Parts: sequence; structure tokens; C-alpha cells
Amino acid sequence: MAIRIENQYEGSLPKGALEQIESAFDSLPREHTRGIERIRLVPVITDPRIKGAFQATELPGLYHPRQGPKGAWLELAINVLLQPDKPFHKRVVPRLSFKSNLVALVFSLAAVSAAQTSDDLFNPDAIQRIELWLNQTDWAKLKAAFQENTYYPADVVWNTANDPDPNVTRIASLLTGPWPR
Repeated sequence: MAIRIENQYEGSLPKGALEQIESAFDSLPREHTRGIERIRLVPVITDPRIKGAFQATELPGLYHPRQGPKGAWLELAINVLLQPDKPFHKRVVPRLSFKSNLVALVFSLAAVSAAQTSDDLFNPDAIQRIELWLNQTDWAKLKAAFQENTYYPADVVWNTANDPDPNVTRIASLLTGPWPR
């Protein structure tokens, strides 16, 4: 499946960078790429929603979710990966690791698009499989003192999504109330 790549980066990309992006995107499972329409390469990300810890000059990539009829898309900041404004000796390592960092960025942003949502969980037309895994010792303690508000590490598996250690405090809160935070 070919992905549309919009190159809005003014500088020159390392040789084979576009082919590397296409190859990385094509190697992902279809479930992870479903709904992603394009990948846009920009010098830096200029999104008004970015506030707080990250500045636009430090953010290497951004996932833009589907909005109405417009599909989801990925934005990759090339200057953050290449650091062209730095002295030569500080540009060598980013340039050598550019393609692997680019692939890792595409993989991580595509994984965001594959995340399951609350709409998926409460879909009345689908049967959900939810598994809660505790080790035997903690399970025995929980059965013995189920009315206490005790922390028990656990793994939750929802269909195919695995959330290790969701900080389970009581089994009853999982079955009857909101998820503990």
C-alpha cells in the first residue's frame, strides 16, 4: 500500500530517505496503517496545540487524528532529526542515525493510530475479550482480603492490546466502577 509523502522540507534529505519511509510504512501491519492518508515532512512542527513541555523545535513527530472527512496523517520534523543549525561535529551522529530514527518515528506514530479507543470498548456491535492476569500469590491475597483497598500489579489484555501493570487496586472496581488511576 503506497502512502502519499508530502515533502515540504526546504533542505536536502539524505539519499534514500523517502524510500526508507515508504519501506518502513509498507512493513507495518495493515491494522496499524489503516486510515493514515499521508506523511508530511516539514522543517519543524508548527501546531498551535503544542504547549508546555515540548517546544516545536524539539518535537520530532506528531500524529494528527482523523477529523471529519479528513483522514489521519503523520507530520515529521526533519530539522529535529538532522539538527542542521548545529556545528558540524554535532551534526555527524544525527546524520548517521537519521534513517533509523526516521523509521522509529514512523513506527511509533503509526502505533498511535492503531490504539483502541473507548468507542471500540463500548461498541454494542462487537464482542470484547478482556483478560485480567494476576500472579497466583496476589490472587490468593485478593480472594482472602477482597474488601480491602490493596494494590495488586496485574496485566490487562483487551482483544489484542496489552496494558502491562494498570495499577489494579481492587477487582471490584474493575468490574463495577471506573478504572483506577
